[in-house]
Amino acid sequence: MEKGEITGVICATTITTIYYLIEKSLNKEEGKRSIDLILSLFDIATVNRTVLETARKLNFNDFEDGVIYASAIHSNCDVLITRNVRDFKANEIPIYEPAEFFKILDLKI
Repeated sequence: MEKGEITGVICATTITTIYYLIEKSLNKEEGKRSIDLILSLFDIATVNRTVLETARKLNFNDFEDGVIYASAIHSNCDVLITRNVRDFKANEIPIYEPAEFFKILDLKI
């Protein structure tokens, strides 16, 4: 962000969840198109043993949220943006709702 650029990063497990939801509500082709779009827009935060062990130690109420947060930590993300702020325990990375983050960036949505 020092150069005025933002790199979006999405957790690998979030991509599988998105595909599952789109495939079930629409169809496989829309799921594939959506994944192609996501892959063109975002870097991917990996989920490996280290991320899973970190997530376990975080002791979040929802393990999936812990995995997302741990993947952000290990991907050296500056912030985490979610609509589910209250379920994330922010101590290493600030947590913002999308509108709040856009306001910080002085962007209009």
